[in-house]
Parts: sequence; C-alpha cells; structure tokens
Amino acid sequence: MCFASPIASTWGLRLDTLALLAGARFMGDEIPLHTDQAAADNSRFGSLIACGPHVAGVHACIIPTHFARMGVGALGIESSVRYELPIFADVTYSMNWTVQSLASQRRNWLVALAGDVADLEHGVAIRATAAILLLQKI
Repeated sequence: MCFASPIASTWGLRLDTLALLAGARFMGDEIPLHTDQAAADNSRFGSLIACGPHVAGVHACIIPTHFARMGVGALGIESSVRYELPIFADVTYSMNWTVQSLASQRRNWLVALAGDVADLEHGVAIRATAAILLLQKI
C-alpha cells in the first residue's frame, strides 16, 4: 500500500428537522435546543440545532468509509472535536478530511487527519482531528 501524496475527501450533509430530532433521541440527548421545537425557537439560535456528537459521529464515519471504498481497512485510534458554530436544519454542509501525515507501522500505516464541517454562509461549525491505522488485512 502506497500513498504518494495526501488525499482529501469531501462529502455533503443536510439534515432536516426530523433528522435533528432523531439524532438527538438516538444519542440520548434531552437538551431542549435539540429536542423541543418551541424552546429552541425561543432560544438565542432561533430554531432547533443538531446534537454535536450526532454530527461529529457522521463526520467521523467518513474516514473508514473512504478507505473501505479503496479496499483498505481502517481502525480508529483517537479523535478530537471542537464545536465552533451550531448545525441547523435544512442547511447544506460540506464535511472534509485531509491526511496530514503518514507513518509506516510494519505492514500498516498510521495516518493523522484534520477535518471540518462547514457551510458557505457561516463558515466552519466543527473542527476535528483523528488518527487511524490503515490495515493491510482486517
């Protein structure tokens, strides 16, 4: 397995109100900003916002999916997430990951990545870093 240059992956994300509510419910989130339309409408945000770990999880899943499509197994080692802006319903966001470094680990590769979730109007909502091990065999 050889990577001559860093690779990037960009995916789109657009969650409607029902997806925000379902994501919060799935995560066990009971915060009214994520679960109560009336309370969220009267908040500083003016509407429901996504549960951060829900969106961060979708963003993180891009990594192994990207490499699986290349026929390579990926094992997550660590990740870090910083929430900078809320994620709103019915806004299209780009989700990106870029390889920052590669290091050979015997027959596998240790990969450091940096990523973000952003929209064109407001900018970056989530910044993240991750480390994975690319496996020659799962």
